[in-house]
Amino acid sequence: KATLRCSIKEVSMNVGNRHFCIELKPSTGGSKKSDDALEQKVEAVATKPIEVVKFQLAIDAARFAGNFEESEGEKFVFYKDEGGRDKCMTVPLQLKNSAGVVVTGRAVTLHCTLLYESGQEVGDQGVLLVHSTSQLAVDPASGAAELKIRIEEVSRNHRNRDFQIKIGPAPSNHDDRDVAADTTAAVTVRSKRNNPKRGGGGAA
Repeated sequence: KATLRCSIKEVSMNVGNRHFCIELKPSTGGSKKSDDALEQKVEAVATKPIEVVKFQLAIDAARFAGNFEESEGEKFVFYKDEGGRDKCMTVPLQLKNSAGVVVTGRAVTLHCTLLYESGQEVGDQGVLLVHSTSQLAVDPASGAAELKIRIEEVSRNHRNRDFQIKIGPAPSNHDDRDVAADTTAAVTVRSKRNNPKRGGGGAA
């Protein structure tokens, strides 16, 4: 068993947005015949594809959790029809570098994608609405953004699957492809809470 530490000095956007893999294989030219025989029996292995970026969009998990009055384990419950059609979830985020420091002076155009908790994209992205008051960009002065987002359908209509919202740079903007996306915690969407039935009986 061995542990290797290595770094990749180039970002994916500078090589046609391709991902990197690190391959490990036995070195050739062993000093002994026994070494050569062993090397022939050892197969090379490679890592999964790695996308290398410089910056990360980081969702404020604690503030996102403040949207919800209920949770089920690690999943939040959003009642989309309590409070009218304008009820939204607020998703605050910041642009950070590899050291976790907020980056200012850069306006990153944002793009939202609705996912299931499995990571699969929802087929109809039209059920994800960004409120008209939200600016789909990181403010260069603060390095932050705050999006108001609504999911129009309940989980029950999607085989009771929970949703997540992925926020990343707009795919059409090549200059922002050195920025990694972030994803919210899982959310169960329901219409309204079931009001308990009131007991009968009146004044005699």
